[in-house]
Parts: sequence; C-alpha cells; structure tokens
Amino acid sequence: MVSDRDQATIAALARRYGAATVWLFGSNADRRRRGRDLDLAVEGVEPARFFQFVGELMLALSQPVDVVAL
Repeated sequence: MVSDRDQATIAALARRYGAATVWLFGSNADRRRRGRDLDLAVEGVEPARFFQFVGELMLALSQPVDVVAL
C-alpha cells in the first residue's frame, strides 16, 4: 500500500518532470500488502532528467523506490 503523502509526492514530482504516465507495480500494487519498496514504471521523463527525478523520489518518499523508464 502507498500512503496518501507518497502518492501526492509522486504525482507532484511526475508533473514537475513531465512524466506522461506513472505505473505502480510489484508488491505495493496489492492494497492488502505493504511491500518493502515502491516499484514504479515511468513514461515521458526526458533521459537527461531521469536520474534527477529518481533522486528526488528517493529523498522524498517514506520507503525505498525502484524506477524503470519506459
């Protein structure tokens, strides 16, 4: 499960970095479980800004994050 605060943070950073779509997958995609990290697939972030985006997510979220660029 993803907290409301983390959802809002992901949405705000996705807008700032121009992400067209963000998908949650993995263990946290199941609302009945709390996974150990957030697995996100992101589409639309420019390659030159991708690692900055990931870094901001890592610092802002309440749990570790893995991000895959599509």
